[in-house]
Amino acid sequence: TISDGTVYTTNTVWAGKYYVDGTLTVSGPVYLDITNDDITFAPCAKIIFNNGAQLIANNSVFRPCVKNEIWDGLIFNDCPDNLIESCIFEDAVDALSFNGISQYSDGMVSANQFYNCNTGIYSSNNRTFNYPIEGNRFEIDQLVPSYNNDYCGDMLKDYYGINSLSTYFAYPISQNNFMNGINPDHVIFNGILLTGGAAEISLNDFTDSYQSIAIVTPDEDCSIENNDIEILNSQGNYSYSNQIYIDNSNINLLIYDNKISNSNPDISPDGIDRKSVV
Repeated sequence: TISDGTVYTTNTVWAGKYYVDGTLTVSGPVYLDITNDDITFAPCAKIIFNNGAQLIANNSVFRPCVKNEIWDGLIFNDCPDNLIESCIFEDAVDALSFNGISQYSDGMVSANQFYNCNTGIYSSNNRTFNYPIEGNRFEIDQLVPSYNNDYCGDMLKDYYGINSLSTYFAYPISQNNFMNGINPDHVIFNGILLTGGAAEISLNDFTDSYQSIAIVTPDEDCSIENNDIEILNSQGNYSYSNQIYIDNSNINLLIYDNKISNSNPDISPDGIDRKSVV
């Protein structure tokens, strides 16, 4: 058990199964290595990385101790160069939060599964994000826990695979899979929301997202290319929004060779919608 309030100030390697009972802080510049481990969390527990601390995570599971309870997530404040690969994240408010406070946070996020999280990857105020986000799966289904409007101190509403605020992705958000396995009238699941910043979004697959890709007030050139978006008849007559949505943009935006298919005869959302675009 990792007690609430524990602080790591030296390099640490975990091996086996751990229970995080509250807040664990890793204060840099040191690393926490979590490889082939099972990490369970108390309700609203979290790990915070500060001031250049680094996470090396591979082939590990991050989940609540009790099924369908909710933990807060892994939080990076001014912590670049993390490595997070082939891990499973279950039932987290924000499974991974990359925050730029006075500098920036980023990392390689590859081949992970984000299952029934309110947000899989959140990124805010990062002037540069120097790694691709690739090959991940973001999924919600009928077992999604009951998040409410003030859980773990966060105002929760819609669900997101990737939610980015004022982040500039130097490499593509590519080859990810976004799957909504619950009726959209019950839970609103969005694929990628980019507010400010810039990104190249390519070769991703979206199934039954309320909205697949939204770019709002981008600051630099963006592109949306070669994505596959589908709305299936299996969900019945439920609500969907425009699958590619652009709002308040006066920069160059390339939308090219995306496939949008709708097999549901009862609904007719717009494939692409633009608001206040110059």
